[in-house]
Amino acid sequence: MRVLTSSAQHLVLQLRPWSLWLFGGAFTLFGLLPALLIAEVATLECHRTAQPPSCELSRAGLLKNDRHLILLDHFQGVEVQESRSDDSSTYRVVLLTSEGDRPLTGYYSSGYAGKARQARQIDAFLTDLSQTQLVIQQDSRWLGYLFTLIFSGSGLLVLCLMGNVVTCEFDKLGQSFKLTRRGLLGSKIIKHPLHHIQTVHLETSHGSKGSTTYRVALDLKNGDRLPITTYYSSGRKDKQKTADQISAFLGLTTSTPLSLWNLDLREFLRLLTGGQQVRQQSIVRYRETLEREPGNLQTQMNLIAALWLEGQRDEAIATVEDLKSSLTAQGKAGEAAKLDDYFQTVMDKAPDTK
Repeated sequence: MRVLTSSAQHLVLQLRPWSLWLFGGAFTLFGLLPALLIAEVATLECHRTAQPPSCELSRAGLLKNDRHLILLDHFQGVEVQESRSDDSSTYRVVLLTSEGDRPLTGYYSSGYAGKARQARQIDAFLTDLSQTQLVIQQDSRWLGYLFTLIFSGSGLLVLCLMGNVVTCEFDKLGQSFKLTRRGLLGSKIIKHPLHHIQTVHLETSHGSKGSTTYRVALDLKNGDRLPITTYYSSGRKDKQKTADQISAFLGLTTSTPLSLWNLDLREFLRLLTGGQQVRQQSIVRYRETLEREPGNLQTQMNLIAALWLEGQRDEAIATVEDLKSSLTAQGKAGEAAKLDDYFQTVMDKAPDTK
């Protein structure tokens, strides 16, 4: 979140979700393409008794209304064209004439059998002089509108539900807190006395494929938890920074859940597979970081994992105990208790090589 105002008495933070706006807007605009390009009614109407005998090919859609007159003696045949991708094929019927090829539709679609049946009907009319009339129509409006509904609808949902401008205002003079979420569906304002805020919490959500997302929430003294945003998103560092800014202004602590995912998964895999030299260099780097930032929880947990993986297990255990004591002294007894679970997870993940 961006800092709009920061003073001893007033803190205003604001989130403008540009990435969600771009994503939702792109999906919404992209979703319009099927309605514009695919949704059409293609009609081939042939009359042998007309003067001259001819067929009219028309395609009507939102942006087009094309009509082409083809004389019967200009026909050279009909075929089903195929468009191949890596794992599938799509098809369309093409009229072969002396003036060039005329596709029945402006797009390829699945279903070879239906296209082949249309091609046989056209070929039968061209060769059977007793047939005086032929009408073939292909209506793809429902398909185009369905794709538009899915893609544009998804984009609009993102914009409406997640695209809010979020503003947090903490006022020590007025002893008030105001959270404003303003979006396409209107604005929602939540107010609380400032002293109702007990802690600032960094919430995590774990995906089924191992991904982790975060959001900042305020724990109130009545037991309620008020999330700043209604959704979780990636970027732990930014969320942690916001939580720390609020905590520092209010003189509170930031509650950070402990789990394996507080250790950057890429960093853990690097430590696990990088060999002795990588782990030893990482241990030195972690310790240098902790000299500058002794309260950096993630670096402390990275150090614990690196020490354990490198076989310096007594030191890893001692570091865990020191961190538990530090968390307890900060009034974070619950998190100190969770540290044992985290450490057990690290031990379970580590190969027993030493």
